[in-house]
Amino acid sequence: MKNFNQNAVSARTSETNRIIKIFHLAQTVGQILILLICATLGFVNRNLFNQSQRLAISLSLIFVCLQFSLLQTESEQPKRWQLINHYIETIAICYTLPISLFLLTKLLNYYHLINGTFWMLLVTFYSLIMYIPMAKLALRRVNNNWGRILLLMFVVYDVRVVSKIAGTLRYNKVLHQINNSDLSGIPVLIIITVLVMTSWKIQKPHFLYSRNDSIQWFQPDSFAKD
Repeated sequence: MKNFNQNAVSARTSETNRIIKIFHLAQTVGQILILLICATLGFVNRNLFNQSQRLAISLSLIFVCLQFSLLQTESEQPKRWQLINHYIETIAICYTLPISLFLLTKLLNYYHLINGTFWMLLVTFYSLIMYIPMAKLALRRVNNNWGRILLLMFVVYDVRVVSKIAGTLRYNKVLHQINNSDLSGIPVLIIITVLVMTSWKIQKPHFLYSRNDSIQWFQPDSFAKD
C-alpha cells in the first residue's frame, strides 16, 4: 500500500512537472515572438523605441533563448555548471518577463490596439501564474542558503517592477491606485513563496486551529523556584 501511494505521488509530480515545462515552453516561445516583432517594428520605425529599449530587446532575446536549457532532463546530482545555470535562469526569467510585457504594452498602446483597463486586468491575472516555471524549474535546484536569500530578494524586487508596466496607460482609477500601491504583487509573492518552499522542502506554516490545542502559560514564580 505504501509503495502504491508513493507511485501515485510520483506520477502526479511527474505530470505536474510536464505541464509546467509545457507552460514554460509556450511562455518562452511567446516572449521570443514578442521580442522579434518589437525588434522588426523598431527597425522600421525608429521613433517607436529609444536606444535603451532597443538594447533591452537585444539582451532579452539572448536571455530568453538560454531558458530552453531548463526543459532538459536533470540528473539527481547536477554538476556545478548546471547549478550556476539555475541562478542565471532565475535572474533571466525575472528580467525578461517584465521587459517583454512592457514592450508589448508600449507597442499595443502606440498603435491604439488596446483598452487600458482590460489590458491591465489581463496583466494582473497573468502575473499570478507567469513565474511558476521559475519557481519550479529554476529555483528548486538552488541549495545554498545565501543564494536562496539573494534570489528571493531579486524576485521580490522584480514582482514590484511588474506592477509598473502600465506606464502612461489610461485605465480605471481604482485599478490604477491598487497597481501603484503594490497590492497586486502580494498574491504573486505568496504563490511564489509557497511553490519555492515546497521545492526546497521547507515546512510551510499552517493556520489551522483545533479544539484539542492547549495554550500553556509560563508563570514567573516557576522560574524563581528553579
